[in-house]
Amino acid sequence: MIVLIIVLYIVFKIGLAKVFQKAGKKWFWAFIPVADLWVWIDLSDSSGAVIFGPVFLVWLYSCIISFPFLGIFLIILALFIGVMLLGHWFKIHFIIARKFGGGTLLGLGLIFLPFIVIPILGFSSQPFVSSLQ
Repeated sequence: MIVLIIVLYIVFKIGLAKVFQKAGKKWFWAFIPVADLWVWIDLSDSSGAVIFGPVFLVWLYSCIISFPFLGIFLIILALFIGVMLLGHWFKIHFIIARKFGGGTLLGLGLIFLPFIVIPILGFSSQPFVSSLQ
């Protein structure tokens, strides 16, 4: 089982490297843990600051524990920010799907089945279009 997981991870990373090559990025960024997210976000021409959202949420949750009298306000704020980040993350995937010539189904595949869809995109002949009309 562990061998299967390792093989799937390697195939996923090689597919991601091929996707980065199609987009004109350096292939080795796919193998660097946080840099691959940064480049993935950069493919959609979105702000890279979305990476720091989860860090902010962890800080906010620690504030909820530290200041219980502000609890309900901070919980609502954290939920609001979390939903916004999730929506932005979905938008990033749908933009990348459109740049590969796909639609909603490809975007949903990138969100929910990335270990299958990203290698398919990497090894397919589908070109990456950097500017959308």
